[in-house]
Amino acid sequence: MNKNIFPNVPDVVHNAVLDTLDSLESGTHDSNIISMKKAYRPAKKSGSRFSKAVVACIACFLVFGVTASAMGIVNAYRQRMEAMDEQEITENYQIANAGEATEMNRPYTENERIRYEELNSRYESGAILPQSQMTYIQSAQEYSGSGVAMDTTCRTLYLPQEELTDEELLQIIDQHHREAYSIDRKAAEILINEHPWYERMEQMSDEEVDRVYLAMFGSKLDVSGGYSRPLSESESSRLEELSRKYEEECLYASEDITVISSPEEYTGVGIALCSMDSSYYLPETELTDEDLLQYIDFEHKTNYCLDRIHHDIQMGFRTGYPEY
Repeated sequence: MNKNIFPNVPDVVHNAVLDTLDSLESGTHDSNIISMKKAYRPAKKSGSRFSKAVVACIACFLVFGVTASAMGIVNAYRQRMEAMDEQEITENYQIANAGEATEMNRPYTENERIRYEELNSRYESGAILPQSQMTYIQSAQEYSGSGVAMDTTCRTLYLPQEELTDEELLQIIDQHHREAYSIDRKAAEILINEHPWYERMEQMSDEEVDRVYLAMFGSKLDVSGGYSRPLSESESSRLEELSRKYEEECLYASEDITVISSPEEYTGVGIALCSMDSSYYLPETELTDEDLLQYIDFEHKTNYCLDRIHHDIQMGFRTGYPEY
């Protein structure tokens, strides 16, 4: 067998699937499974939820004490983000892009920074939320000197000279998270516009994402996946053409791929993914277009689900990867 391809929490999820596929092209393999040297590989950039803007925004937040790795799964926090309407998302997206980093009229005090981190953890757990949003202004002259305010024209944060209250810190925390979420949603819109098939992925529920992840990556065995037989020249050629039609013409299979728990469950009809060894079992007869489209769809979903789960962990919507 090739090296283990089942990550716990990959350092860079964008490269996880490609690294996996590369690792499958070398090494030994089970005598009954053909090493998966893919004739087809989804374009990785098409399946990435994290845009450079999102990463930059999160990096900016780290300067001010937001620790993405500490985020927990919190329904109240997630609901607050998802309750934003399109106008709010657009406004916060524009604010986030008004400057490369948030400027401040004064630095945080050490006590404010400590309290910020403590409140941020409670905010992300849904335990505490601000009573209102911060004030938006459009010039320094508009700042009254009390409370916190954001100059939306240049992304400058104005703080009062006296120590910030918990409410004021929570308003800042809330604004930072709103900006990150808005950038993320706009990035998803761009991906959908550029790659229509991506909308199919975005419509997947968390439960569907979990099922795909566990089907491909849930096995405790040190296995690397493969095909039960090599693809024929005709199958490889049709796979390339159908993958193009899937991405460019929205040509999809009529049903999802069959998932079986062990090789013994394979009936010999159609294509099936075995969750025990992450292998594709193929019939002895030529694969139909429907079979190939099921495979293409599942490969796209695998890429997407890895990225989405990691994304949701970073955004604070999950505590970790799915487990049986």
